[in-house]
Amino acid sequence: MLNNKQLGQARKAALRLLKYRPRSEKELERRLRLKKIPAQLVELVLGELKKTSLIDDARFAKIWTQDRLKKGYGPRRIEKELNEKGLDRQIIAGSIKNARTFLNASPVLNELLEKRLRRFKKQDDRLKTKQKLFNYLYRRGFELDHVRRYIDELAL
Repeated sequence: MLNNKQLGQARKAALRLLKYRPRSEKELERRLRLKKIPAQLVELVLGELKKTSLIDDARFAKIWTQDRLKKGYGPRRIEKELNEKGLDRQIIAGSIKNARTFLNASPVLNELLEKRLRRFKKQDDRLKTKQKLFNYLYRRGFELDHVRRYIDELAL
């Protein structure tokens, strides 16, 4: 039998986690389960938080995607991270679609390239420089065709 004290503690733990940063429902569930909170309590608390809109996977995906785009990460990496956070495929797809639209209208990739190019100014080997830039952008999660196009457009 669950008591009010346990429920209060579970609620506090969830709110403490949400105070730090927004979280997906699955992510919050995992974290609460790690704190040895019984499954029944976790479900109860998550239900309450959903009713009060304190957890909303669609809003979380939007916030996470915008934040990661601002930090210079690409759609592939963002999609992987959202998947790890336990989000629904449809929510992820919508978020990634918006990310791609943003990237097409944004100078993010150019800014990353310019910033990274400053490191390689002294390097004479153009092919090696292009390879390093390509690898850097690909690791950041940008799509192959975008990376190739931008690298090919560079006047090195």
